[in-house]
Amino acid sequence: MRCGGGAVVKNEADIIEAFVRHNLGYLDFLQVVDNGSTDGTYEILTALVAEGLPLHLSQDSRLDHPQAGVMTAMLHHPAEACDWFFCLDADEFIDCDSPTAFRVAVSEFSPDWVQLLSWQYFVPMPDDDGAQVNPVRRIVHRRVAPADPWQAKAVVPARFLGQPELRVRPGNHLLEQANGVTLRARPTEAIRLGHFPIRSAEQVAQKAIIGNWAINARTRRAFGEGRHRAAQKARALAGETISARELAVMARDYGAVEPTDEALDPASQLVRRPLPPAGGPLTLTDAQPPSLTTNVIAFADAHFEGLRTTALDCGDVRVAKTRHGLMAYRVGADEVARHIAEFGEWAAPETEVLLTRVVAGDSVVIVGAGIGVQVLPVARRVGDSGRVLAIESDEDRFRLLTTNVTLNNLPQVVLEQRAVGADGGGIDELGLSALSLLTIADAQPGAVLAGAAGTIAGQQPTIYLEDVEPGQLGDVLRWLSAGGYRCWWLANPHFNEDNFYQRPALSEAGGETLRIGLLCLPAGAEEPDGLTVATDEATSRATIWAAQGARTYRVPARWGRPPLGLDPRWQ
Repeated sequence: MRCGGGAVVKNEADIIEAFVRHNLGYLDFLQVVDNGSTDGTYEILTALVAEGLPLHLSQDSRLDHPQAGVMTAMLHHPAEACDWFFCLDADEFIDCDSPTAFRVAVSEFSPDWVQLLSWQYFVPMPDDDGAQVNPVRRIVHRRVAPADPWQAKAVVPARFLGQPELRVRPGNHLLEQANGVTLRARPTEAIRLGHFPIRSAEQVAQKAIIGNWAINARTRRAFGEGRHRAAQKARALAGETISARELAVMARDYGAVEPTDEALDPASQLVRRPLPPAGGPLTLTDAQPPSLTTNVIAFADAHFEGLRTTALDCGDVRVAKTRHGLMAYRVGADEVARHIAEFGEWAAPETEVLLTRVVAGDSVVIVGAGIGVQVLPVARRVGDSGRVLAIESDEDRFRLLTTNVTLNNLPQVVLEQRAVGADGGGIDELGLSALSLLTIADAQPGAVLAGAAGTIAGQQPTIYLEDVEPGQLGDVLRWLSAGGYRCWWLANPHFNEDNFYQRPALSEAGGETLRIGLLCLPAGAEEPDGLTVATDEATSRATIWAAQGARTYRVPARWGRPPLGLDPRWQ
């Protein structure tokens, strides 16, 4: 029989080592997700992994602390196979006489039921040994009155693990189906959870302030959720201190339906019975942890760094603050998404060049628009009097493209989800009366050009082909040359040292790779400076890069500046 456990933790440096060591005295493995801790919690967990403990560690730094969603994901994909999975918090400790007694008790669980472990509330007292670093060794008094049997945590049998239609309710108390029906559950008396929610005045203040921020970051919350956190936060900000007796009363009444009369001595409702020891001594917990001010400032600083780059985090889809506006992208989807996440932009030289070729009121067609990295700046450049037709065939990218156009309120953009070619669906079928710029990001640019032959001949637009292979466009170059066009290679480094987030280059391979574009101008158009002329002869990427280098990071002055509002440094 194998037993595993999982927890979502956030700024629990004072208790996290004790939590891991103690509970691994009973469980075969622990699965822990750190929710953006800034007080050393993650570093302690990393050190415990390095010790070789059966601890599976990952990070999820979303500000709104989506505990139920993350725990649900654990149940859908447990780190290891197990017969029972214990849903825990960092302040909860298995309370059983011994590991042997624990195994006997678990063996008697029904595999058809969710089991519930009720809380045993532990209360800090003025006479606790303040020199004891381990909070579960320091806090040795527990409440005499039993907790409500439904104030408990779920233990999930193997039959429910991996079922995508099941989810954990907030608080890890119960499981429910997709239709909201709660799975049957029953309490057990053989095993309980030692609960240490109140450990020190500074811990309470920190939890109140950071917890209140997390609650305020949520898009929705239940009525009354976080009311006690808000009150505690107000006290902390007012500089009020929590006395030892008040701390004891707070812990004694934690989770109580009707708080006990405060006039009563807390000791009268307590019994001295420490948690049975397990897991060995602590070696990583700081005897003098950082102050409340230090922890709160570190947390705020870390999360404001996230807010600098991210407007909304929806799991695998995020909305980033980019050089050209808000942009939704799918995390890890491709190199474009990675660079948006890291730098707040993509293909800066390419964008700068394209912006010099359009003015307010122009009409633009972008074939292979992707998620809109060129659509947004070009649409802003042509303005409300212009028109941008953005065409994308991939369904997922098109959904993100639609989102990005909507987020940035660009009514001048028309969206179409389809393929473009020579045989049906070509640009000529649009009957455009004006076209200033045609950009093509397509595996078969020749077919797109053939389907736009009439429009190109009549309107003479600037044409830009994205990410092409030099030496493999002989037919395209000859076709354009016959139409009076001249072409230049544009070296487009992925990394811009002056990127929107002002971050250094990625260290991993591929961080400074190179795309090659083809800029094609009709007869009479002003020639670009610093670009390599494209002919029928094969030209290597290395040659183009050597000829242009970093000169493509800046637009020559006589080309004009990008429109105001794109970057404050240009204003």
